[in-house]
Order: sequence, then structure tokens, then C-alpha cells
Amino acid sequence: MSQPLPNWLVIGPPPGLRPKILPLCQSEPTSAARTPVASRPTTALSPTPVAADSACCRYAAPFLVLSQPSKELVTVPNPEKGRDYEILCETDELTCICPVTGQPDFATVRITYVPDEFLVELKSLKMYIWSYRDEGAFHEAVTNTILDDLVRVLSPRRMTVETVWKVRGGVLTTVTASHP
Repeated sequence: MSQPLPNWLVIGPPPGLRPKILPLCQSEPTSAARTPVASRPTTALSPTPVAADSACCRYAAPFLVLSQPSKELVTVPNPEKGRDYEILCETDELTCICPVTGQPDFATVRITYVPDEFLVELKSLKMYIWSYRDEGAFHEAVTNTILDDLVRVLSPRRMTVETVWKVRGGVLTTVTASHP
């Protein structure tokens, strides 16, 4: 006869790493430990698995729930609406497909803006940037589309999007688009 499962959840790590052990929430029944974490329900705000009977049970297992690219940009309220201040978001994870050669293009994107009522939520920005990786588009179109989409959801006082594309054919390309 098998032993009952302890009140601990063992999450299988990627190969070569030691297992990460997390306690189950006290409000969750022990039988829930038999349900694989990845198949448990998720909240609308976070893809992190939660217990079926309790919104307080969260499992910190980012390698079990994969983030997906998305064109959805989420906003949060600006805590300092009365002040002009500048926000710089930068990442080198922008990629797209060259519509002429079909080869991948890689870029660093810098988004600088002075917010009005809203800020962009950073994870949604990351997923939005990732959404370009399988799209065929010219550098100029990508840069201007990012600016247009951010201006549409944020209505910032000012915004500049700059993309610096890796050298292709000996040519370094930098594209800058601004609002207003």
C-alpha cells in the first residue's frame, strides 16, 4: 500500500536542476496534491496555477506555465498624474522576420514616454514585443506600429520608440518614431 502524499508539492525542475519543493496552502485539501500543478485552474490576471477552492493558493512555478506572445497591452493607473516624469523601457528581445529574405531580424527597442493617466504593465509589454517574432515586417513598420499601439492604449503626453536593428549586410539600422 502506498504512503499518503505529504503536505508538500514537488515540482519537477528543468533537467540538471534540483527539485523545488513548495508547501501546499493550508486551505487546500491534501487530495489536490495529486492533481498536477499545470492542470489546475488559473486566474484571469495570472497564468499561475491556483487551488480550485481558494484564490489565496498560488504556486511559484514559472517553468510550468509558459507565457505566450500577445498583442494585448495592459495598462495600470499612473500614481503621479500631476507630475511630468519620463519612463524608459528597453529590451533586446525584439525579433521579426524579414519579408524579403525570410531571415530573422533582431533589435533592441527603447520606449521612452511621459505618462498621463496610465502606465503600460511590463509583462504585457514583454509579451507584446514577443508577438512580433513570427511576423514578416520591415523595421520601419514595426517601429511605427509599436508607437501607434502604445499611444492608442496609453494616450501619453509624449512618447518615442527607437529600434536599433542588428547589422544585416553591413548596415546598422536605427528607426525612431515620436508622438506628438
